[in-house]
Amino acid sequence: MTYHARVADSGEVVLPAAVARALGLHPGDHLRIDQHGSQIVLASDADVIAAGQQAFRATIKRPFTVDEFIADRRAEAARD
Repeated sequence: MTYHARVADSGEVVLPAAVARALGLHPGDHLRIDQHGSQIVLASDADVIAAGQQAFRATIKRPFTVDEFIADRRAEAARD
């Protein structure tokens, strides 16, 4: 779907209410703005965090518990 917005004298751009509703955005929410050439991409903090968590999950070989993680770090520290 295509929407239009206008840049105010202050440089602010207001998202159309339909877009904010569809994305579940609320007043006070924070957005990350990425510029790619002449385009911008908006992402909610929740989306940025979820993407980071997914990237982290992709790097681990198998799920592990906090206790296993702490034990591994202690063993590593003891070796150093």
